[in-house]
Amino acid sequence: MNFSYNYVALVIFAVILLGIHARRMTQGRTNKIYISMVVLSMVATVCDFLPYWFQYPLSKGELFLANLVNYAYFFSRNLCILLYILFVFSASRTWHQIKKKTHMIAITMPYVVLSVALIWNMFQPKLFYISAVTGYERRSMIFVLYAMSGLYVLLAVIYLFYCRRFIDKQKWLALLSMIVLTLIAVTIQGLDEEYHLEMLSMAIALLLMLLFVQRPEEQMDVYTQVFSWKAYRTELQKILITKQKVVIGIITFTNAAEMRAYLGEDRYNEYIKDILRKIEEDAKSLKNDKMLFFEYPGRVYVIVDSQDGYCEESARYVLEFLERAVHRDGESGAVLKPIHTILKFPEQLTSADEVINFGHNHEYFFTADKKFALAEEFFERDDFAIYNHIDYILGNAIEHQLFEMYYQPIYNTREHRFTSVEALIRLKDPEYGWINPGILISTAEQRGLMNIIGNIVLDSVFSFAGSKEFERSEIECVEVNLSVHQCLNPEFPDTVKSLQQRYHVSPSVINFEVTETENVEVEHVISQNMAILSRMGYTFSLDDYGTGYSSIHRMFKMPLRMVKIDKTLVDDMGEEKGFLILKNTIRMMKDIRMDVVVEGIEEKEYAEAVIDLGCDYIQGFYYARPMPKDQLLEFLHI
Repeated sequence: MNFSYNYVALVIFAVILLGIHARRMTQGRTNKIYISMVVLSMVATVCDFLPYWFQYPLSKGELFLANLVNYAYFFSRNLCILLYILFVFSASRTWHQIKKKTHMIAITMPYVVLSVALIWNMFQPKLFYISAVTGYERRSMIFVLYAMSGLYVLLAVIYLFYCRRFIDKQKWLALLSMIVLTLIAVTIQGLDEEYHLEMLSMAIALLLMLLFVQRPEEQMDVYTQVFSWKAYRTELQKILITKQKVVIGIITFTNAAEMRAYLGEDRYNEYIKDILRKIEEDAKSLKNDKMLFFEYPGRVYVIVDSQDGYCEESARYVLEFLERAVHRDGESGAVLKPIHTILKFPEQLTSADEVINFGHNHEYFFTADKKFALAEEFFERDDFAIYNHIDYILGNAIEHQLFEMYYQPIYNTREHRFTSVEALIRLKDPEYGWINPGILISTAEQRGLMNIIGNIVLDSVFSFAGSKEFERSEIECVEVNLSVHQCLNPEFPDTVKSLQQRYHVSPSVINFEVTETENVEVEHVISQNMAILSRMGYTFSLDDYGTGYSSIHRMFKMPLRMVKIDKTLVDDMGEEKGFLILKNTIRMMKDIRMDVVVEGIEEKEYAEAVIDLGCDYIQGFYYARPMPKDQLLEFLHI
């Protein structure tokens, strides 16, 4: 007999197990079934060739061992077939269809019959017999084993064709390969016993399933070694297709981005791994099947297969546990801050995109003192529909050019008139109405749409700045906000130059507003683009001074002519310390020869106060709100 194929099979099984261990693909029902198939296949492979090592005639002890090995082969080999059926149900996320006892009994019955037949054969050898002299002999009832295996093959084929719409083509073919390769191997082996190909075919099929069904590089997050964001999205689609009902727990670490920047990539990853490991351990207390997913920088999703398995009490316990975990594992004085929401899917939200949007936006619905909520608490909010459909709203606005430009006049305190305006983008969706600018900009930045939206703004502003109406107005300059994404675009100066030539606009009438970043590498690229535009004649102002990160040293390196003081400093000027901070900020900017714009002025007394402090420009509702171009021209008496 030639058993070299079995040795190759064992090597493939070992490689598969090493890969599973390296990627920690041990969580979740599908992974556990798959691992069981690999281990049992290894057992069956060893048992397949061990009897042929015996020297006949056999001693009493050797005969017992030969019988033990043969029975182990039949039990393990046929159990692999049952596990394969269960794997198909799990991988296609149709497990809920066999949760009824009657369904599970029907699926396991062939293996039960086979097991009873094997046990009966120990006393009445009707299937096979091992002689101490001649070795293995088939008996008249051996067809029972093949019949039970044949039933599983038939069931697998029927179900695979039934659920082909649940599974993409590559995965479906990989699952089908188990049946096709096994049938080919059994046929060849039946024609010539010299070729023991059955277990090699099993190894190849399991390897294909690892590569195309399990897909560790797609399913597992490389750093945390739990299921990835991409796997989460795929799982939501499966749930919809298979009409399953689940509960989803969404845990967001609201300060994850800041913690990642503070700790650095490596330390942050270790911190997250420790927390996720503890969540996995804690989740074992839930009786139902569950899957854990992670999305950077700090969002955890738990899918529980039953809507009874992840109740409010469980969720509160998980949150309490999390808070203990983040403090125990966190750096001194800096810990992650979790919030937790649970929702029923698809009962409460009916599409995968709605669930994904909710997961990305649910933190905006929380008040400062709230850490846990049921999803239905947010459904009645006026802005819920907007938050949960913001991706569609933005895509529709870009496709159908629904954005509008508004302009807010800026008062010149020295000339006592409006000499400039700030261009502000607005969006009124046909279905959802006016979209909050904060939601609009933050979502566009998260989705990488700021280059597209920024170019829409630039085109509209340059078109206005090159018009006859603009020439007749008293406006000397239009302030245009630039996003970091635009500033990082190496083609941005060319875009500006193209618009300048198309609309015949002088660079002197455009001033770009930038927000400083603490990322040194990013700042370097931004500075290069700013230098090019500055040489072309464009000017710059630093926006939102007084919030986040600001460095006087870096300001010297930027080609700035103006600083815009944020409304947060204005809001505090009613207090003595706040007034002194604003006063000295304005004086410092004037000392380094910067023009100063104070934003957020809404009352007369504040306007008079900042004028007395020496600011050059004032922007705020006290003087004028943002308005469309036609209304602006009317406001300026054009």
